[in-house]
Amino acid sequence: MKFLKKAVLSVLILCAVLFCAGQSVSAATISVSAGQSSVKVGNTVAFTVRVPSNSQSWTYTVKWSDNLTYISGETEPMKFEGDNTSNKLIFRAYKEGEGKVWISAGSVSIDRKPYEDSNSASVKIVAANQPSQGYDHGDFNKPQKSANNALTSLTVSAGELTPAFDPSVTDYTLSLPLNSDKLTLTAAPSDSKAKVQGDGEVALQGGVNTLSVLVTAENGDVRTYTITVKVAQAPTLFFDFAGQKLGVVKDVEEVTPPAGFTAAEPISHGGDLLPIWTDASGEKTLVYLVDESAVTGFYLYSETGGVLSPYLPLSDGALPYVYTGLPAGATAPAGLATCTVDAFGRAINGWKYSDPALQGFYVLYLMDADGIYGYYTYDSAKDTLQRFNGAVFTDDGESLRVPMLYAYIAGGAAAVLLILVIVLACVSGSRGKKLRLLPDVSEAKPTAPEAPAEPASDNAPAEQPEAPVESAPSEPQTPEETAEEPAPAQEAEASQPAQEPEAAPEPEAAQPQPPSAETEPVSDSAPAEPAPQPAPEEAPAPAEPAPQPPADKQEPSLEDTLRHLPLDELLRDIHDL
Repeated sequence: MKFLKKAVLSVLILCAVLFCAGQSVSAATISVSAGQSSVKVGNTVAFTVRVPSNSQSWTYTVKWSDNLTYISGETEPMKFEGDNTSNKLIFRAYKEGEGKVWISAGSVSIDRKPYEDSNSASVKIVAANQPSQGYDHGDFNKPQKSANNALTSLTVSAGELTPAFDPSVTDYTLSLPLNSDKLTLTAAPSDSKAKVQGDGEVALQGGVNTLSVLVTAENGDVRTYTITVKVAQAPTLFFDFAGQKLGVVKDVEEVTPPAGFTAAEPISHGGDLLPIWTDASGEKTLVYLVDESAVTGFYLYSETGGVLSPYLPLSDGALPYVYTGLPAGATAPAGLATCTVDAFGRAINGWKYSDPALQGFYVLYLMDADGIYGYYTYDSAKDTLQRFNGAVFTDDGESLRVPMLYAYIAGGAAAVLLILVIVLACVSGSRGKKLRLLPDVSEAKPTAPEAPAEPASDNAPAEQPEAPVESAPSEPQTPEETAEEPAPAQEAEASQPAQEPEAAPEPEAAQPQPPSAETEPVSDSAPAEPAPQPAPEEAPAPAEPAPQPPADKQEPSLEDTLRHLPLDELLRDIHDL
């Protein structure tokens, strides 16, 4: 009996435990419910997520099917005791089928105990022409007004906006030159139902101008785009330079000086303040001026000399150069004409070639990084510089002379050629005289030996025997032999042989022979002496001139004359001349 009572008691306790556990699980359940069983395509439907009212804390993530579009509600709430335990989410149905919403990673804490849970609910999405069941969210089904109040573009008639236009950026700045009195703004809204105010033509004044463009969305939301326009103020301090009037720019807060220069304390000039920039050494001072065409730029300045020259930095990508204007009094040299050159995006003065073949090449006067001035050839096609070597420039402060290099080369070549022609003519004339006094080697005939000639009588001139010509090379003659020509009578005596010659080879096969052992070589230092002659019984009568060659015998040509001259003799004659 006692055993039966214990068994019944145990069953009752187990049931109580199971009941309590079921109550706890039930209390910890996160519920999800749809507000209606079906919904038309294009209409909205509400899903409600609830946690137990006695929860101390809870969190979960809401997910939904792809035929539902999320509109409102908390999709990842994290709540605590005292917060609303229900969460309504609104979705719009846009595709037929089952629209489903479920809870993922749900967690609830009750009586300090955590419970993990998940749940889901669904709704049937029907065609737009079919009736829907359940509750219809009227306000959500009405067409919503657009809240788009952004611009798709914003442009200005002068200058450039900073930064570049972006629909999400509402503040811009714009800098305009001197005498800018109006500006046109053009704005286009992203939504055609939005309204734009403040665009069109607006008036400007010197200094800072603030312009606003208002965009009102269809639902009444307003967005404002602000443009701060800075118009350069008219200068009150002026300098005279190169025949024009230059004004001192007042607004220099955003002016960037050239490399190596920094802003210095303004100096007093003419009762006004003059902003200046100096280099590290303090030797160079720059001022920022505007010319009569409203073009601004830096200029070299000194307190004693005023404005000295422009200061326009240039760079060919490798080395820095500075344009400081043309030299004083420089004129366009021959072959070049003064022009305006667009070099490295800057308009400067220089020279261009008159030759059409050199179009695109210019000559510039620049200062390099070491402060040395020079002339450079600028290639506009490649935007590069190199030292000017097509002409030699001489800058004497008054004029610019350009003697072209090719003219010097041509003139020098012509002078050298003329000197060579004169030298060859002189040498050939001098040698021709000497060669005409020698027997004609081409007509030499072998003869039998004869007795020595008899002395010339008073009535008959001395006969000149034909002497065989040796083929051995002749010795060089001294300058005395060239300078002193023998008289005709002496030539006749000197042409007689000292002894009987040997028989010469046949004319058609004449070959050069070595000189005879009995023949004395001619010395370079002493003139040759004539061969001894028999003493005449009486004083010889004046000898007649040597017989002239026959008419059919022509004088040797210049080519034959030079062919018979040894090289050392020719060089010696050229040296004597």
